Amino acid sequence: MRIVDHGLVPPPEWDMFVSSSPTGWFWHSRSWIDYTIAYGQDTSPCGSVFTVRDGEDRVVAAAVALVEESAIGGTEATSRSIGFGGGPVWVPAVSPELDEATTAEAIRLCFDHLSKIASAEGAVSGSTRLASIPTDAATYQSAVRVAALRNGWAERGGATQVLDTSLPVDVIRRGMSKGHRSAITRGLRSMSAALTDPSDRKAFSAYREMHRRAAGRSTRPPRTWELMENWLADGTGLLFGARLASQWVGFSYVLVSGRSAYYASAANHPDVEGQPIGHVLQWAAVEELARRGVVSYELGQQQFAPTSARAPSPKELAIARFKRGFGGQTVPVVEHERFWDASAAVLVLTHRAEEYAATLKTEASPD
Repeated sequence: MRIVDHGLVPPPEWDMFVSSSPTGWFWHSRSWIDYTIAYGQDTSPCGSVFTVRDGEDRVVAAAVALVEESAIGGTEATSRSIGFGGGPVWVPAVSPELDEATTAEAIRLCFDHLSKIASAEGAVSGSTRLASIPTDAATYQSAVRVAALRNGWAERGGATQVLDTSLPVDVIRRGMSKGHRSAITRGLRSMSAALTDPSDRKAFSAYREMHRRAAGRSTRPPRTWELMENWLADGTGLLFGARLASQWVGFSYVLVSGRSAYYASAANHPDVEGQPIGHVLQWAAVEELARRGVVSYELGQQQFAPTSARAPSPKELAIARFKRGFGGQTVPVVEHERFWDASAAVLVLTHRAEEYAATLKTEASPD
């Protein structure tokens, strides 16, 4: 097997391969690569997307290795690192036709190549993540973990919340917390929430403007919004809107790929308080996804308490509780990180240790 670099432009067969791989998802697609490059336009992205090919030049694995200039490890220092829009890159999508040994070898080649790209582009650190959807194949996860370990990557555990939308919607609702069920019932007495028409440009414009107002500024380059609007047309993106007395008061944007979906973005009207906008929007999303035959809906990151790997803020903990209230399962997420520069390692790991230590209660010294 051999590696072929493609710069920042995936080859023509890229999306077809990704869609045929049970370990590929929208995160590996040309569309998401374009979005991530546009999102990080100020970070001078470089690096490469690359494929692993067999002796007959068939693609057997596809991976992304963007190198971005960004803050490292939560510090104010900036440096080059392998990442994807400020987060981890996704581990390779692999052909389902490979046997266990060949899968492991292809993934090992990918991790080896990440180090070569880091060296060529001057990256001091990098992080990877194994997508929680659409697969939980034990053999694939094991191959990723072993390949990462062999190449000097350390594992950082995480978790995400996933709903089984193949269940009847009444069963899904019963699985929600009592508070969330009550909030949905109360919210639907005064608000309506539904999937917007993908051809309704006014709805998308209202969502974009509400996002800007809620954040207090425009947080993303115009090109990212153009791509998100384009995804509505082909069903990759679903925009749900909530109205109160005919006025838009909130939006949620959901990504769909195959039979899985991901809660990608939301914005609520900053002047409307006391209304469970997010609850009714998520319920509208659950009903629509179930109707479409989507079987898995990922709500996003779960955090419970500070750990030596990360110390979530009170706001982050509250967001995690909100997502958890919709029920489903809390699923482990496999992440890895590596340093190629000693100074960067000391800076990041010291900052992380100090941040974690600050959350611990100091025990009284013995007399």
